[in-house]
Amino acid sequence: GSLYTWGYGDAGVLGHGDETPESLPRLVQGVPEIVQVSAGERHSLAVAADGNFFSWGGGHFHQLGHGEIIDAQVEPRCVEVVAADAGPGGTL
Repeated sequence: GSLYTWGYGDAGVLGHGDETPESLPRLVQGVPEIVQVSAGERHSLAVAADGNFFSWGGGHFHQLGHGEIIDAQVEPRCVEVVAADAGPGGTL
């Protein structure tokens, strides 16, 4: 379904392209149909119906999964990692 966010906008945690707080629900643009979301204090994660993962907000500790430290990812960005392999019998 559609994704709406509101509240404190620090570090772009709302995904609206800025750090402005929102007092009413506002549609997040630029993401496909979302089936699951997790919102933290400074970053957010979402799973799209097509299986892609998106993240946005503060990424001081690499928590966004984009391989970089970033103060404010203000718009949802697709996480590029699609598979992991921990060795024999450990593929995800």
